[in-house]
Amino acid sequence: MDVSKAKCFDDVPKLKSAATRSSSDDDTLVRVAVLCGGPSAERGVSLNSARSILDNLHGSGFTVDCYYIDQGLRAFPINARQIYCNTPSDFDFKLRGKRREGIRDPVALASRLRAQGAIAFPALHGAFGEDGVLQNALEEAGVPFVGTDAMHACRAFDKFTCSRTLAAEGFPTLSMTLLEPSSNMDYHATLLRWFATCNLDPEFDYVVVKPARGGSSIGVSIARGVVQASDLASKLFTSGTDSRVVVERYAGSGVEFTITVLGTTNEPVPLIPTEIEILADVEKGLKTSRKVGPAARLEQFNFFDFRRKYLPTMHVVYHTPARFGTGAIDKIRRNAASIFKLLGLRDYARLDGFFMPNGDVAVQWCKEELVLGDSESLTTDGVPVFTDVNVVCGMEQSSFLFQQAAEIGMTHSAVLRHVLCSACHRSNIPIRMQISEKERKSNAETLTFYQQPQLKTENRVKVYVLFGGGTSERQVSLMSGTNVWLRLREYPEYDVEPLLLEPTPIGCQLDKTYVWHLPYAAVLRHTVEEVLAVAKRTQNPTPGACARAIILLLRTYGWLDDVEDSGTGITTAVRETISEFAATAAAEKAIIFNAVHGGCGEDGTLQALFTEARASYTGSGPASSRLCFDKAATGGELKPLSYFGILSYNRLLVSSRVLEVFLGQTSIVATIWDAFVATVGPAPFGLCIKPNSDGCSTGVARLKGSDDLLAYATAIFNHQSHLHPGDLPMASGIAHIIELPEEIPSNFLVEPFIPTATVCITRCRSGIEELYFEDVAFSTTRWIEVTVGVVGTKGHTAALHPSLTIVGHGDVLSLEEKFQAGTGVNITPLPATIASAEVLSAARTRIAFAANALDIEGFARIDLFLHVDTGDVMIVEANTVPGLTPSTVLFHQALATNPRANPAAFLKHAIKLAHKCS
Repeated sequence: MDVSKAKCFDDVPKLKSAATRSSSDDDTLVRVAVLCGGPSAERGVSLNSARSILDNLHGSGFTVDCYYIDQGLRAFPINARQIYCNTPSDFDFKLRGKRREGIRDPVALASRLRAQGAIAFPALHGAFGEDGVLQNALEEAGVPFVGTDAMHACRAFDKFTCSRTLAAEGFPTLSMTLLEPSSNMDYHATLLRWFATCNLDPEFDYVVVKPARGGSSIGVSIARGVVQASDLASKLFTSGTDSRVVVERYAGSGVEFTITVLGTTNEPVPLIPTEIEILADVEKGLKTSRKVGPAARLEQFNFFDFRRKYLPTMHVVYHTPARFGTGAIDKIRRNAASIFKLLGLRDYARLDGFFMPNGDVAVQWCKEELVLGDSESLTTDGVPVFTDVNVVCGMEQSSFLFQQAAEIGMTHSAVLRHVLCSACHRSNIPIRMQISEKERKSNAETLTFYQQPQLKTENRVKVYVLFGGGTSERQVSLMSGTNVWLRLREYPEYDVEPLLLEPTPIGCQLDKTYVWHLPYAAVLRHTVEEVLAVAKRTQNPTPGACARAIILLLRTYGWLDDVEDSGTGITTAVRETISEFAATAAAEKAIIFNAVHGGCGEDGTLQALFTEARASYTGSGPASSRLCFDKAATGGELKPLSYFGILSYNRLLVSSRVLEVFLGQTSIVATIWDAFVATVGPAPFGLCIKPNSDGCSTGVARLKGSDDLLAYATAIFNHQSHLHPGDLPMASGIAHIIELPEEIPSNFLVEPFIPTATVCITRCRSGIEELYFEDVAFSTTRWIEVTVGVVGTKGHTAALHPSLTIVGHGDVLSLEEKFQAGTGVNITPLPATIASAEVLSAARTRIAFAANALDIEGFARIDLFLHVDTGDVMIVEANTVPGLTPSTVLFHQALATNPRANPAAFLKHAIKLAHKCS
């Protein structure tokens, strides 16, 4: 079978581009231009925000385009194939040949938008997007836009200027000083004077060093003493991060919070604040003692850094509402509204700060009467101190904006319509916020780029989206499940409900495990643990006084009409056993969309339970799931297919007991290492070790010798949460944190480390990115690492276009590169400069053959090495429940396959292929 010509989505019509999406053919439509990208390090997050806007901005009366601004400030209209990428580096280099077709600069872009009569919706974070530069270009051209005007954005974005403005109006602030570049880059004397003014110990006390104009904690560090603070400031200047650096007192006794404020034509309406709890264990905790040495490295992990913000782990917990007490929350909300007005903010903004204990020396008051404690900012328990203003809120699926809005019953679509309509109202642009019943009824189903809200039909198919569980992959499962649930809600023929599989202790029988039917707001959380906590809280829901007040205020101002029937579904979390749920699903003839990664969700256990209950579910059956979950068994099953170009390498299954033995007998480690090498064959590049039944790069490491093996085993059995750069003494390639399993796996897989050809993204001085592939004359290997989706019925699966996986740091893909927002680079489809169409066709045929040999059905993802000259493949593993996060490679590949399918259509097709048991 020539799978290169096979139709994976035979029932999906051709998609329209972003530039043609509209909700009506009416000539009076408002044209909305979503802007993303930019020159800052937050451009990957910006792409995620733009995607979320386009996915969720539903309603009548407007049409939506999207423009990407590259690092050289050229703009390009982009479509689905770019928007669903994980990072702009996935496609930026492809624009190289289109530079002349692009829009040369922001002024030219603004002129085009003006000519089109468009309103801009900036989704650019950091410099250029939030500092007033983009806004100024739009204002000069007379283009209306969402958000704060140029002058006020500039003042709010600069942390030092903003702090001075707040202090002058009597708001408490954290003591800080401003550094600017000097010829000798010596800031020691300046900082000594400031430390003395603040009564700080110049050698041991902590301060925060950060760019005055930046976001997402990029460039933010915690420094100990004057010398380290001066060095860090110098590095920020020399790296070009910013020309203004703030050194601020460390708010060690405070608790971080963030709050979103919505603008209206009346008064600003602050939502419910979120408390950010940083979990600092012994390994990562910020030491208060005066120790030196390795502790300096560990100290950097105890603040809300980029990794904590955009990678879902248990190292940070969000609490919405914050746990500060009613009086404190009321004060935070009142101050946030006042600051919103004081700074001239518009439409929406997010304010960050710390809730500090009363009398804390880090808090600075500029008015004498406030120092005496006669301030309305003071509460019984403490004082809110605002430190950062985001004039463009992050808009990822579970961002603070959507999480806080969901607490008052607003859907993603409702929030975005509110923000857009606020800007339209200010610019006298007529647009309806509400979708009329007539429009709902007249909307026929279309599979355009993005779906429109439609009238729910009778006799809908019940779809349960199941996610969570207790494995190391549970947080990614939450991301996948959330995305599947939100996308499938767009189809009128489905009644979609999200369910959480409760994490259970090891050894607990699955049929006794509970699932939770979740309300809308409970899903939009950072971790499975947070979802479970909210579910338990909402078992007996009573709207809080704060939420009721916000709802009343928005309705009073006339801004909540469109969410009278918001469609958020159930409001009470309901719990039942998995067996009870399976029986109910079977009786309803429902489809269970399985998004539980790892463990029982992928090893055949859930599949067997659903099969026995005669409930229908997505993905492969029990036997295939069990086979693919065992990496060693997968390799053994495929080994006889080498004649077909499906190659294999030796793998050794090692019991955890073997690793544990030599911890007390270090003299035999070298002998065991030699035995490993002898078993798996020549390993000139070292060995790769990984849990045999785990995913998400958990515990995957390259070992170069026995010392590395001992260090790895020691970390596993000491229950360390991470391996940091330098922890493996011989493996200099570790340039990122390696997440380790939370529970010690029963078995590990040892295999030769397979080196791949050098493929990377390079950047020239003008900001243009290029894809570099190692020339054949200098190449030591012709293998590259790719990942490929397979779709179809049992025995008839077809392979999608492969995605090239680029390892940015270290030797193996990190958790960040796979799942951290805007981080990992995947190129889809492979450029002809790397592999010809003939080679790719041969590879896809072999991949489909392997999938069929494994009895895969529905959809799955196969990770492998591909030889760029022959099309031979070496299968690494098969994932029968692959990640379905908003920018997963499966969506890239579906959009590259003919006929193309957008994410919602891909998921609909997965339901069509569901394993029917009834």
